[in-house]
Amino acid sequence: MDIEGEALRAINPDTLLPGEAESGQLPEDAEHWISVYSELISTKLQLLANLKEMMARQSHEVQDELERADVRVIESQLERFRGRLEHWKQKVNG
Repeated sequence: MDIEGEALRAINPDTLLPGEAESGQLPEDAEHWISVYSELISTKLQLLANLKEMMARQSHEVQDELERADVRVIESQLERFRGRLEHWKQKVNG
């Protein structure tokens, strides 16, 4: 897949992680994916915070490009991960 395809896949809310589609309905499966998505969210939030801190020291042009190309992508990924986390939490809570 080309870079554009990968970028679109990364922000597509329907994209599952490798192995996720094969997960069964066992509570252990849901607990596993809750852990995975929680970790991804935590990591992306830290990346976003670090990026924004670095951006504060950059020129306006650099800030604009990083906002457009990086911050928005990370925020879209966070939205995707939060949606998947809620999906798996609902599996646990019924």
